[in-house]
Amino acid sequence: MKQLIKISTGFVASVCILQICAADEASKKLADKTEKVLESAAVKPVKTPYEKTSFCEKFGCSCTKLKPHKKPVITISGFVDAEHCFDTRQVYGSRDGEGFYYPREKDLVACGVDANKQGSFSMFPFNVRLLFQIEGDPVANMKRTYAFIGTDFRGTADTTIELLRMREAYIVLDWERTQILAGQKLHPFCSDDCNPNTVSYSKGGPMEIYTYIPIVRLTQTLNGTYEKPADQLFLILAGGQCPATQSKSPLTDAPGATSTTVGTASAATTLVGRNSVMPIMQAQWRHYFGKENYFGVTIEGQRLRPRLKTVGTGSPVVPYAEKCSAFTECMCAAYMKLTSECAILRAKLAFIQDGSELGFISGYAVEDQASVSKRQKYTPLRSIASWFDVDFWPDQEWMPGAVIGFAKNFGAGKKLWLNANGQPTVYTSGPVSVANPGGTGATIDTLFKFAPRLWIKKGPVHLGLEFDWTRAAFGKLDEYGAVYGAVPVNNFRLQFSIFYRF
Repeated sequence: MKQLIKISTGFVASVCILQICAADEASKKLADKTEKVLESAAVKPVKTPYEKTSFCEKFGCSCTKLKPHKKPVITISGFVDAEHCFDTRQVYGSRDGEGFYYPREKDLVACGVDANKQGSFSMFPFNVRLLFQIEGDPVANMKRTYAFIGTDFRGTADTTIELLRMREAYIVLDWERTQILAGQKLHPFCSDDCNPNTVSYSKGGPMEIYTYIPIVRLTQTLNGTYEKPADQLFLILAGGQCPATQSKSPLTDAPGATSTTVGTASAATTLVGRNSVMPIMQAQWRHYFGKENYFGVTIEGQRLRPRLKTVGTGSPVVPYAEKCSAFTECMCAAYMKLTSECAILRAKLAFIQDGSELGFISGYAVEDQASVSKRQKYTPLRSIASWFDVDFWPDQEWMPGAVIGFAKNFGAGKKLWLNANGQPTVYTSGPVSVANPGGTGATIDTLFKFAPRLWIKKGPVHLGLEFDWTRAAFGKLDEYGAVYGAVPVNNFRLQFSIFYRF
């Protein structure tokens, strides 16, 4: 009996073990089957842009493979400036006089009183600048690539003060000896590293310009007999004109233009440069004789077309196309910068034809007009502008300095067409008046500026104190466009500014 019980117990245990093994085998098969189903139903991963395409995998090509790159580094800088200034006379300038150019001419009213001999006090809070530099990885054997964006709150015109505007926006591709810059930047006739270090925004204007336009610039470091740093050559194409550089034009749709006032009404427009179908072309050469010492020369040319048609005369009114009214003008300059431990010297001398769209005191005039069709031929007026600027002890907290500037008009150098009043028709910079409907800039014979200053630098806080004496001699234009009978007027501006730089 005991023998039978042992056999039964062993049999039952064997059956249980076999059932457990069978259950394990079924569970394993079920798990394998489930895993296959899940694999077939799973979403296949999408290839990243850095992986080869199936085409490249098939043919073994890696030409389209992109390398991962790090995120660009963004550097933020700028300043906040609170300006306070007092003028002894009414002035002409941009943004309610914040960008000061010169005093206004005499405006005699009853009893011989000069209405413009009235002082003013101004406070300007909108000279705020915010700059972004975005630098990423070099590409295509380049040494460096970056983009730059600069903004301020000066608006685009006197009617849009305190509105945000784009000041600069450009891209730089930098190789070992070559650099390409494309975008909006300071006008190339003004070197961004060689201009007066004034407290006022005008930077020595109108002897120097300070405006921004679209450009494409090629900078080539030259091989030569000079020791490093080598000479540099700049070749520049610039947008003919942009909203910041508008020429006055005798457009037929100008305010007040009629068949009896043809040539006297004017309107500021970019079409004067754009309709010439030719960009500004400039070449510039700079020679270094030390790390921060150099002199350079530049020459620039552009073509303008003031209008496309005449204001018709007779009945019915029939205008004529102005197909031959375009003319060419040229500007050239020489500049230098000398740096030492005790002083920084900067200087520039420029010869200008027209340049009124940039704020210079010259312009262009009607050389001839057809008697029947009223078609006009134009010629530029000529002027010179020069300035000298110095900063003493640039590494000290107290840094005195001064700028001296001079400009003179020379007229056209040829006889001009005279209107019914016996006056030449001129289009220039400056405010428009009844006596000068094309602007008053060209009626300035000579312009002189002397502005001593003091910078006090305490970390990010910079205090600027400046005394600006500007003298402008206004007169009338003769048949050659030259000024005669000039009467000088003076303005004294005292300016105090507080900068916080970051």
